[in-house]
Amino acid sequence: MSVARSQKWGPPGSTPPLVPGPDFLAWNGQSFTEYSEPAVAGEGESSMLRLTPVPGTATVWSTGRADGPGGTFTPRILRFG
Repeated sequence: MSVARSQKWGPPGSTPPLVPGPDFLAWNGQSFTEYSEPAVAGEGESSMLRLTPVPGTATVWSTGRADGPGGTFTPRILRFG
């Protein structure tokens, strides 16, 4: 199982109580592994549109897009595992 754009509880009294976590969390049945999305020069924040595990493997594919200059965007395809 994988989770994109994860959130975690912030320190007591923080507002909002949730703060950004790692870009992706992968559960191997015993623990989570954190993965960060690679930074690409000239690209801004990305949006994950779909997250798909490959059955029988530890591989996960993510498709989405990253913000570009002047309101444009760039397709983003990532493979983890």
